[in-house]
Amino acid sequence: MKPRIIYTLLIGLVLLPAFSWAQIDRTELNGTVTDPSGATVTKAAVTVIQEGTNQVRTVTTDGHGQFVVSSLPIGRFAVVFLTRRF
Repeated sequence: MKPRIIYTLLIGLVLLPAFSWAQIDRTELNGTVTDPSGATVTKAAVTVIQEGTNQVRTVTTDGHGQFVVSSLPIGRFAVVFLTRRF
C-alpha cells in the first residue's frame, strides 16, 4: 500500500507546475494603427494608461503600423495614438 501512496504523491508533484503556470497575472496589448483611409501609420506613438494606477507605457509602431505592449498587469486601460507630422 505504501508504494501506491508514494507514486500518487510523485505524480502530484510532477503535475503541480503545470497547474501553477495558469496563474499568470500579466497580459499583452497589440494592434495596428491606421489612418482614415486604411493605410498603416509608421512611427506613431501608442500610449497605454492603466486606469486604476495611472501607470503609463509608450511604444512606437513599426514599419507596418503594428505595436506590442507586453507585461501589462491585468486591468482596464486607455489607449492614445499620436502621430508626428513632418
